Amino acid sequence: MSDLDKLLKAKIPCAETGIVIKRTICAICDPLFNCGIDAYVKDGIVIKIEGTQQHPMNHGLLCTKGLCNREYIYREDRIKTPMRRTGSKGTDQFERISWEEAYRIIAEKLLDIKTEFGPQAVSFFCGYPKWYRSFLSRLANDFGSPNFGTESSTCHTATIMAWKTMVGNFSAYDVTNAATFMAWAVNPFYSKPIDISKLYAAKERGMKVVVIDPRITPTVTKLADLHLRINPGTDGALASGMGKLIIDNDWLDHDYIENHVHGFEEYAHYVKNFDLKRVCEITGANKVDILKATEWYATNKPSCISQSGSAIVHHRNGFQNFRAIMSLCALTGNYDIKGGNFPIGTTYSHQWANFYTRENEFMSGTRRKDVLPRIGAQTFPLWNELVDEDQSMDMARHILEEKPYPIKAMVAFGLNHRMFPSPNNVLKAIDKLEFVVSTDLFMTEMCRHSNIVL
Repeated sequence: MSDLDKLLKAKIPCAETGIVIKRTICAICDPLFNCGIDAYVKDGIVIKIEGTQQHPMNHGLLCTKGLCNREYIYREDRIKTPMRRTGSKGTDQFERISWEEAYRIIAEKLLDIKTEFGPQAVSFFCGYPKWYRSFLSRLANDFGSPNFGTESSTCHTATIMAWKTMVGNFSAYDVTNAATFMAWAVNPFYSKPIDISKLYAAKERGMKVVVIDPRITPTVTKLADLHLRINPGTDGALASGMGKLIIDNDWLDHDYIENHVHGFEEYAHYVKNFDLKRVCEITGANKVDILKATEWYATNKPSCISQSGSAIVHHRNGFQNFRAIMSLCALTGNYDIKGGNFPIGTTYSHQWANFYTRENEFMSGTRRKDVLPRIGAQTFPLWNELVDEDQSMDMARHILEEKPYPIKAMVAFGLNHRMFPSPNNVLKAIDKLEFVVSTDLFMTEMCRHSNIVL
Protein backbone atom coordinates (compact mmCIF):
# COMPACT_ATOMS: atom_id res chain seq x y z
CA MET A 1 0.00 0.00 0.00
CA SER A 2 1.40 3.38 -1.03
CA ASP A 3 1.75 6.29 1.38
CA LEU A 4 -1.10 8.07 -0.40
CA ASP A 5 -3.36 5.03 -0.06
CA LYS A 6 -2.57 4.95 3.66
CA LEU A 7 -3.46 8.62 4.02
CA LEU A 8 -6.70 8.12 2.12
CA LYS A 9 -7.65 5.07 4.13
CA ALA A 10 -7.07 7.01 7.36
CA LYS A 11 -9.02 9.97 5.91
CA ILE A 12 -6.19 12.37 6.73
CA PRO A 13 -6.96 15.92 5.59
CA CYS A 14 -4.05 17.30 3.56
CA ALA A 15 -3.10 18.50 0.08
CA GLU A 16 -2.09 14.98 -1.00
CA THR A 17 -5.50 13.42 -0.22
CA GLY A 18 -7.62 16.41 -1.23
CA ILE A 19 -9.60 15.97 2.00
CA VAL A 20 -10.58 19.19 3.75
CA ILE A 21 -12.40 19.77 7.05
CA LYS A 22 -15.50 21.96 6.85
CA ARG A 23 -16.85 23.40 10.09
CA THR A 24 -20.62 23.15 10.33
CA ILE A 25 -23.38 22.20 12.76
CA CYS A 26 -25.80 19.31 13.24
CA ALA A 27 -29.42 20.39 12.91
CA ILE A 28 -31.05 16.97 13.29
CA CYS A 29 -32.51 17.89 16.71
CA ASP A 30 -33.31 21.61 16.89
CA PRO A 31 -31.60 24.95 17.45
CA LEU A 32 -31.45 24.30 21.20
CA PHE A 33 -28.45 22.08 20.48
CA ASN A 34 -26.86 22.63 17.04
CA CYS A 35 -23.72 20.74 17.98
CA GLY A 36 -20.49 21.57 16.19
CA ILE A 37 -19.37 19.20 13.43
CA ASP A 38 -16.08 18.67 11.61
CA ALA A 39 -17.13 17.36 8.22
CA TYR A 40 -14.32 15.68 6.28
CA VAL A 41 -15.05 16.44 2.62
CA LYS A 42 -13.44 15.03 -0.53
CA ASP A 43 -14.59 16.02 -4.01
CA GLY A 44 -17.74 17.57 -2.57
CA ILE A 45 -18.71 14.39 -0.68
CA VAL A 46 -18.80 14.08 3.13
CA ILE A 47 -16.68 11.03 3.96
CA LYS A 48 -16.37 11.36 7.73
CA ILE A 49 -18.09 13.13 10.65
CA GLU A 50 -16.54 14.18 13.96
CA GLY A 51 -17.57 16.56 16.73
CA THR A 52 -15.82 19.92 16.90
CA GLN A 53 -13.60 19.94 19.98
CA GLN A 54 -13.75 23.72 20.42
CA HIS A 55 -17.53 24.01 20.03
CA PRO A 56 -19.12 25.40 23.24
CA MET A 57 -22.19 23.16 23.00
CA ASN A 58 -20.80 19.66 22.48
CA HIS A 59 -17.00 19.96 23.04
CA GLY A 60 -16.29 17.30 20.42
CA LEU A 61 -19.06 14.92 21.49
CA LEU A 62 -21.87 13.78 19.21
CA CYS A 63 -24.92 11.62 19.84
CA THR A 64 -25.89 8.66 17.66
CA LYS A 65 -27.96 10.85 15.36
CA GLY A 66 -25.14 13.33 14.90
CA LEU A 67 -22.62 10.61 14.11
CA CYS A 68 -25.00 9.23 11.46
CA ASN A 69 -25.11 12.47 9.47
CA ARG A 70 -23.46 10.85 6.42
CA GLU A 71 -26.14 8.17 6.26
CA TYR A 72 -28.75 10.83 6.89
CA ILE A 73 -27.50 12.91 3.96
CA TYR A 74 -26.88 10.17 1.41
CA ARG A 75 -29.71 7.69 1.93
CA GLU A 76 -31.05 6.47 -1.40
CA ASP A 77 -34.69 6.87 -0.38
CA ARG A 78 -34.33 10.60 0.28
CA ILE A 79 -36.80 12.75 -1.66
CA LYS A 80 -34.60 14.52 -4.21
CA THR A 81 -37.06 16.29 -6.53
CA PRO A 82 -40.51 17.90 -6.26
CA MET A 83 -43.34 15.48 -7.00
CA ARG A 84 -47.02 15.74 -7.93
CA ARG A 85 -49.50 13.07 -6.90
CA THR A 86 -51.16 11.41 -9.90
CA GLY A 87 -53.18 8.71 -8.10
CA SER A 88 -55.64 8.70 -5.24
CA LYS A 89 -54.74 9.92 -1.77
CA GLY A 90 -52.60 7.51 0.22
CA THR A 91 -51.04 5.83 -2.81
CA ASP A 92 -47.44 5.98 -4.07
CA GLN A 93 -48.52 7.27 -7.47
CA PHE A 94 -46.41 10.41 -8.03
CA GLU A 95 -44.59 12.00 -10.94
CA ARG A 96 -41.45 14.09 -10.78
CA ILE A 97 -41.78 17.76 -11.67
CA SER A 98 -39.37 20.69 -11.75
CA TRP A 99 -39.00 23.24 -8.97
CA GLU A 100 -40.36 25.91 -11.32
CA GLU A 101 -43.50 23.90 -12.02
CA ALA A 102 -43.96 23.05 -8.34
CA TYR A 103 -43.70 26.72 -7.33
CA ARG A 104 -46.15 27.72 -10.06
CA ILE A 105 -48.75 25.11 -9.07
CA ILE A 106 -48.47 25.99 -5.38
CA ALA A 107 -48.68 29.75 -5.93
CA GLU A 108 -51.64 29.54 -8.31
CA LYS A 109 -53.63 27.20 -6.07
CA LEU A 110 -52.99 29.13 -2.85
CA LEU A 111 -53.83 32.46 -4.47
CA ASP A 112 -57.06 31.01 -5.92
CA ILE A 113 -58.11 29.81 -2.46
CA LYS A 114 -57.15 33.17 -0.95
CA THR A 115 -59.30 34.98 -3.52
CA GLU A 116 -62.32 32.74 -2.99
CA PHE A 117 -62.22 32.07 0.77
CA GLY A 118 -59.75 34.57 2.24
CA PRO A 119 -56.14 34.13 3.39
CA GLN A 120 -57.19 32.45 6.65
CA ALA A 121 -58.33 29.43 4.60
CA VAL A 122 -54.67 28.46 4.13
CA SER A 123 -52.85 26.96 7.12
CA PHE A 124 -49.06 26.78 7.50
CA PHE A 125 -47.45 24.13 9.70
CA CYS A 126 -43.89 23.42 10.80
CA GLY A 127 -42.98 20.14 12.49
CA TYR A 128 -39.43 18.86 12.09
CA PRO A 129 -36.88 20.38 11.87
CA LYS A 130 -37.35 23.71 13.62
CA TRP A 131 -34.75 26.17 12.39
CA TYR A 132 -36.95 27.68 9.67
CA ARG A 133 -40.01 28.32 11.82
CA SER A 134 -39.36 32.05 11.89
CA PHE A 135 -39.34 32.17 8.10
CA LEU A 136 -42.49 30.08 7.67
CA SER A 137 -44.29 32.22 10.25
CA ARG A 138 -43.23 35.30 8.31
CA LEU A 139 -44.54 33.71 5.10
CA ALA A 140 -47.93 33.04 6.72
CA ASN A 141 -48.15 36.68 7.83
CA ASP A 142 -47.07 37.92 4.40
CA PHE A 143 -49.82 35.76 2.89
CA GLY A 144 -52.32 37.22 5.36
CA SER A 145 -53.13 34.02 7.24
CA PRO A 146 -53.27 33.92 11.06
CA ASN A 147 -52.78 30.17 10.94
CA PHE A 148 -49.20 29.21 11.53
CA GLY A 149 -48.78 26.24 13.88
CA THR A 150 -46.16 23.76 15.03
CA GLU A 151 -45.80 20.40 16.74
CA SER A 152 -44.90 22.39 19.86
CA SER A 153 -48.64 22.70 20.40
CA THR A 154 -48.27 19.41 22.28
CA CYS A 155 -44.68 19.72 23.43
CA HIS A 156 -42.08 22.14 24.80
CA THR A 157 -44.12 25.35 24.48
CA ALA A 158 -46.26 24.30 27.46
CA THR A 159 -43.14 24.51 29.63
CA ILE A 160 -42.46 28.02 28.34
CA MET A 161 -46.07 28.97 29.14
CA ALA A 162 -45.73 27.52 32.64
CA TRP A 163 -42.60 29.55 33.33
CA LYS A 164 -44.19 32.69 31.88
CA THR A 165 -47.18 32.39 34.19
CA MET A 166 -44.92 31.80 37.20
CA VAL A 167 -41.92 34.10 36.79
CA GLY A 168 -42.49 35.85 33.46
CA ASN A 169 -39.53 34.20 31.79
CA PHE A 170 -38.33 30.80 30.64
CA SER A 171 -35.77 29.29 33.02
CA ALA A 172 -32.95 26.75 33.01
CA TYR A 173 -31.10 24.78 35.69
CA ASP A 174 -27.53 24.89 36.99
CA VAL A 175 -26.23 21.35 37.58
CA THR A 176 -22.62 22.50 37.67
CA ASN A 177 -23.08 24.27 41.02
CA ALA A 178 -25.95 22.27 42.55
CA ALA A 179 -25.76 20.19 45.72
CA THR A 180 -28.97 18.34 44.86
CA PHE A 181 -30.29 17.64 41.38
CA MET A 182 -33.88 16.51 40.90
CA ALA A 183 -33.88 14.85 37.47
CA TRP A 184 -37.59 15.00 36.76
CA ALA A 185 -38.65 12.97 33.72
CA VAL A 186 -35.34 13.24 31.90
CA ASN A 187 -32.92 10.64 30.61
CA PRO A 188 -29.94 12.46 29.09
CA PHE A 189 -28.25 9.18 28.16
CA TYR A 190 -30.78 9.08 25.30
CA SER A 191 -32.09 12.63 24.97
CA LYS A 192 -28.98 14.77 25.55
CA PRO A 193 -25.83 12.64 25.83
CA ILE A 194 -23.55 15.64 25.51
CA ASP A 195 -24.61 16.55 29.08
CA ILE A 196 -23.52 13.25 30.61
CA SER A 197 -19.95 14.30 31.37
CA LYS A 198 -21.25 17.35 33.23
CA LEU A 199 -23.52 15.17 35.36
CA TYR A 200 -20.75 12.68 36.15
CA ALA A 201 -18.47 15.54 37.20
CA ALA A 202 -21.13 16.94 39.53
CA LYS A 203 -21.83 13.49 40.92
CA GLU A 204 -18.13 12.95 41.66
CA ARG A 205 -17.95 16.15 43.70
CA GLY A 206 -20.86 14.88 45.84
CA MET A 207 -24.08 16.14 44.23
CA LYS A 208 -27.18 14.13 45.23
CA VAL A 209 -29.27 12.90 42.29
CA VAL A 210 -32.98 12.15 42.62
CA VAL A 211 -34.57 10.67 39.50
CA ILE A 212 -38.35 10.84 39.07
CA ASP A 213 -39.40 8.58 36.22
CA PRO A 214 -41.92 5.74 35.72
CA ARG A 215 -39.17 3.79 33.93
CA ILE A 216 -35.85 2.34 34.97
CA THR A 217 -33.50 4.22 32.66
CA PRO A 218 -29.69 4.47 32.43
CA THR A 219 -30.00 7.69 34.44
CA VAL A 220 -31.54 5.63 37.24
CA THR A 221 -28.99 2.81 37.14
CA LYS A 222 -25.88 4.94 36.58
CA LEU A 223 -26.52 8.23 38.41
CA ALA A 224 -29.43 8.08 40.85
CA ASP A 225 -29.00 8.13 44.61
CA LEU A 226 -32.77 7.79 44.82
CA HIS A 227 -35.43 6.78 42.28
CA LEU A 228 -39.09 7.72 42.65
CA ARG A 229 -40.85 5.42 40.19
CA ILE A 230 -44.22 7.15 39.96
CA ASN A 231 -47.26 6.30 37.87
CA PRO A 232 -47.34 8.19 34.53
CA GLY A 233 -49.08 11.56 34.71
CA THR A 234 -49.03 11.84 38.51
CA ASP A 235 -46.16 14.36 38.62
CA GLY A 236 -48.39 17.16 39.86
CA ALA A 237 -49.66 15.12 42.80
CA LEU A 238 -46.10 14.24 43.80
CA ALA A 239 -44.97 17.87 43.54
CA SER A 240 -47.95 19.07 45.59
CA GLY A 241 -47.21 16.43 48.23
CA MET A 242 -43.60 17.57 48.33
CA GLY A 243 -44.79 21.14 48.79
CA LYS A 244 -46.91 20.10 51.76
CA LEU A 245 -43.94 18.30 53.32
CA ILE A 246 -41.75 21.36 52.89
CA ILE A 247 -44.36 23.53 54.65
CA ASP A 248 -45.14 21.00 57.41
CA ASN A 249 -41.43 20.53 58.22
CA ASP A 250 -40.67 24.25 57.92
CA TRP A 251 -38.03 23.66 55.25
CA LEU A 252 -39.17 26.96 53.76
CA ASP A 253 -37.03 29.92 52.77
CA HIS A 254 -39.12 32.49 54.64
CA ASP A 255 -37.13 35.49 53.45
CA TYR A 256 -37.48 34.48 49.82
CA ILE A 257 -41.21 33.82 50.18
CA GLU A 258 -41.81 37.14 51.92
CA ASN A 259 -39.94 39.18 49.32
CA HIS A 260 -40.46 37.30 46.07
CA VAL A 261 -43.49 34.98 46.22
CA HIS A 262 -47.11 35.88 45.48
CA GLY A 263 -49.95 33.57 46.53
CA PHE A 264 -48.15 31.51 49.16
CA GLU A 265 -51.16 31.34 51.51
CA GLU A 266 -53.44 30.11 48.73
CA TYR A 267 -50.84 27.55 47.68
CA ALA A 268 -50.40 26.30 51.25
CA HIS A 269 -54.16 25.90 51.57
CA TYR A 270 -54.34 23.93 48.30
CA VAL A 271 -51.57 21.44 49.07
CA LYS A 272 -53.19 20.48 52.38
CA ASN A 273 -55.17 18.04 50.21
CA PHE A 274 -51.97 16.13 49.36
CA ASP A 275 -51.00 14.31 52.52
CA LEU A 276 -48.30 11.67 52.21
CA LYS A 277 -50.71 8.74 52.34
CA ARG A 278 -52.83 10.11 49.49
CA VAL A 279 -49.78 11.03 47.40
CA CYS A 280 -48.43 7.47 47.74
CA GLU A 281 -51.79 6.05 46.63
CA ILE A 282 -51.89 8.33 43.58
CA THR A 283 -48.26 8.08 42.51
CA GLY A 284 -47.36 4.56 43.61
CA ALA A 285 -44.13 5.86 45.18
CA ASN A 286 -42.78 4.86 48.59
CA LYS A 287 -43.45 7.40 51.36
CA VAL A 288 -39.96 7.03 52.86
CA ASP A 289 -38.41 7.82 49.47
CA ILE A 290 -40.73 10.80 48.91
CA LEU A 291 -39.80 12.23 52.29
CA LYS A 292 -36.07 11.70 51.71
CA ALA A 293 -36.16 13.24 48.22
CA THR A 294 -38.07 16.26 49.50
CA GLU A 295 -35.69 16.78 52.42
CA TRP A 296 -32.64 16.58 50.15
CA TYR A 297 -34.09 19.11 47.74
CA ALA A 298 -35.23 21.52 50.45
CA THR A 299 -32.25 21.34 52.81
CA ASN A 300 -29.22 20.16 50.82
CA LYS A 301 -28.98 23.37 48.83
CA PRO A 302 -28.51 24.82 46.33
CA SER A 303 -30.89 22.54 44.47
CA CYS A 304 -32.16 22.50 40.91
CA ILE A 305 -34.87 20.67 39.00
CA SER A 306 -34.54 19.62 35.40
CA GLN A 307 -37.41 20.39 33.10
CA SER A 308 -38.55 17.98 30.46
CA GLY A 309 -39.57 19.57 27.19
CA SER A 310 -41.84 16.63 26.41
CA ALA A 311 -42.55 13.94 28.97
CA ILE A 312 -44.40 15.97 31.59
CA VAL A 313 -46.35 18.25 29.27
CA HIS A 314 -47.45 15.48 26.92
CA HIS A 315 -50.17 14.66 29.45
CA ARG A 316 -53.52 16.46 29.53
CA ASN A 317 -52.61 18.00 32.88
CA GLY A 318 -49.01 18.70 31.84
CA PHE A 319 -49.13 22.49 32.08
CA GLN A 320 -50.36 22.46 35.69
CA ASN A 321 -48.11 19.53 36.59
CA PHE A 322 -45.14 21.58 35.44
CA ARG A 323 -46.25 24.59 37.45
CA ALA A 324 -46.64 22.39 40.53
CA ILE A 325 -43.11 21.03 40.11
CA MET A 326 -41.46 24.39 39.64
CA SER A 327 -43.37 25.92 42.55
CA LEU A 328 -40.94 23.97 44.76
CA CYS A 329 -38.26 26.47 43.69
CA ALA A 330 -40.29 29.29 45.23
CA LEU A 331 -40.83 27.51 48.54
CA THR A 332 -37.14 26.81 49.05
CA GLY A 333 -35.53 29.89 47.50
CA ASN A 334 -33.86 27.79 44.82
CA TYR A 335 -34.71 30.23 42.05
CA ASP A 336 -32.39 32.79 40.47
CA ILE A 337 -29.42 31.54 42.48
CA LYS A 338 -26.19 29.79 41.61
CA GLY A 339 -26.86 26.04 41.59
CA GLY A 340 -30.62 26.46 41.30
CA ASN A 341 -33.03 27.26 38.50
CA PHE A 342 -32.44 30.62 36.85
CA PRO A 343 -34.14 32.85 34.25
CA ILE A 344 -32.91 33.00 30.67
CA GLY A 345 -34.25 34.76 27.64
CA THR A 346 -35.31 33.10 24.42
CA THR A 347 -34.40 34.39 21.01
CA TYR A 348 -34.02 32.49 17.75
CA SER A 349 -36.15 29.33 17.97
CA HIS A 350 -35.87 29.24 21.77
CA GLN A 351 -32.08 29.51 21.68
CA TRP A 352 -30.40 31.96 24.04
CA ALA A 353 -27.17 33.84 23.34
CA ASN A 354 -27.29 36.38 26.20
CA PHE A 355 -28.83 39.06 24.03
CA TYR A 356 -32.27 39.61 22.55
CA THR A 357 -32.88 39.47 18.84
CA ARG A 358 -35.82 40.93 16.97
CA GLU A 359 -37.16 37.57 15.84
CA ASN A 360 -40.73 38.40 16.87
CA GLU A 361 -40.63 41.67 14.94
CA PHE A 362 -39.36 39.77 11.89
CA MET A 363 -42.15 37.19 12.13
CA SER A 364 -45.06 39.50 12.90
CA GLY A 365 -43.94 42.72 11.19
CA THR A 366 -46.15 42.10 8.15
CA ARG A 367 -49.20 40.82 10.06
CA ARG A 368 -52.50 42.38 9.05
CA LYS A 369 -54.55 44.01 11.79
CA ASP A 370 -57.86 42.66 10.49
CA VAL A 371 -57.01 38.93 10.56
CA LEU A 372 -59.58 36.47 11.87
CA PRO A 373 -58.90 34.45 15.08
CA ARG A 374 -56.33 31.73 14.57
CA ILE A 375 -57.00 27.99 14.91
CA GLY A 376 -57.61 27.15 18.58
CA ALA A 377 -58.12 30.73 19.73
CA GLN A 378 -61.49 29.97 21.28
CA THR A 379 -60.74 26.44 22.46
CA PHE A 380 -57.38 27.34 24.05
CA PRO A 381 -57.64 31.00 25.18
CA LEU A 382 -54.55 30.92 27.46
CA TRP A 383 -52.43 29.51 24.64
CA ASN A 384 -53.79 32.18 22.33
CA GLU A 385 -52.83 34.88 24.82
CA LEU A 386 -49.29 33.66 25.52
CA VAL A 387 -48.14 31.99 22.27
CA ASP A 388 -47.86 33.69 18.89
CA GLU A 389 -49.02 30.73 16.83
CA ASP A 390 -52.16 28.65 16.40
CA GLN A 391 -52.95 25.66 18.61
CA SER A 392 -52.55 22.74 16.23
CA MET A 393 -54.27 20.26 18.54
CA ASP A 394 -57.50 22.00 17.46
CA MET A 395 -56.59 21.83 13.78
CA ALA A 396 -58.50 18.62 12.90
CA ARG A 397 -61.68 19.77 14.62
CA HIS A 398 -61.49 23.16 12.93
CA ILE A 399 -61.06 21.63 9.47
CA LEU A 400 -63.78 19.01 9.89
CA GLU A 401 -66.37 21.33 11.46
CA GLU A 402 -65.38 24.41 9.45
CA LYS A 403 -65.91 26.52 12.58
CA PRO A 404 -65.47 29.41 12.89
CA TYR A 405 -64.47 29.40 9.19
CA PRO A 406 -63.33 26.83 6.60
CA ILE A 407 -59.73 25.76 6.04
CA LYS A 408 -59.13 24.70 2.44
CA ALA A 409 -55.36 24.23 2.08
CA MET A 410 -52.23 23.51 4.08
CA VAL A 411 -48.53 24.11 3.51
CA ALA A 412 -46.78 21.63 5.84
CA PHE A 413 -43.11 21.21 6.64
CA GLY A 414 -42.38 17.95 8.44
CA LEU A 415 -45.99 17.20 9.40
CA ASN A 416 -46.43 13.73 10.92
CA HIS A 417 -50.03 13.09 11.97
CA ARG A 418 -48.86 10.08 14.02
CA MET A 419 -47.56 12.39 16.74
CA PHE A 420 -51.00 13.97 17.26
CA PRO A 421 -53.64 12.62 19.61
CA SER A 422 -56.24 10.78 17.47
CA PRO A 423 -53.97 10.61 14.41
CA ASN A 424 -56.62 9.00 12.20
CA ASN A 425 -58.85 12.00 12.81
CA VAL A 426 -56.03 14.31 11.75
CA LEU A 427 -55.56 12.33 8.54
CA LYS A 428 -59.31 12.49 7.90
CA ALA A 429 -59.13 16.27 8.25
CA ILE A 430 -56.11 16.48 5.92
CA ASP A 431 -57.98 14.47 3.30
CA LYS A 432 -60.86 16.96 3.43
CA LEU A 433 -58.59 19.80 2.28
CA GLU A 434 -58.58 20.83 -1.36
CA PHE A 435 -54.82 21.24 -1.56
CA VAL A 436 -51.91 20.03 0.59
CA VAL A 437 -48.18 20.69 0.18
CA SER A 438 -45.80 18.53 2.20
CA THR A 439 -42.09 19.25 2.54
CA ASP A 440 -40.13 16.34 3.98
CA LEU A 441 -36.97 14.27 3.73
CA PHE A 442 -38.63 10.94 2.98
CA MET A 443 -41.90 9.77 1.46
CA THR A 444 -43.99 9.59 4.63
CA GLU A 445 -47.60 8.57 5.02
CA MET A 446 -48.55 12.25 5.17
CA CYS A 447 -46.71 12.90 1.92
CA ARG A 448 -48.78 10.22 0.22
CA HIS A 449 -51.91 12.17 1.15
CA SER A 450 -50.53 15.44 -0.29
CA ASN A 451 -50.96 17.01 -3.70
CA ILE A 452 -47.42 18.33 -4.02
CA VAL A 453 -44.35 16.96 -2.22
CA LEU A 454 -41.15 18.97 -1.92
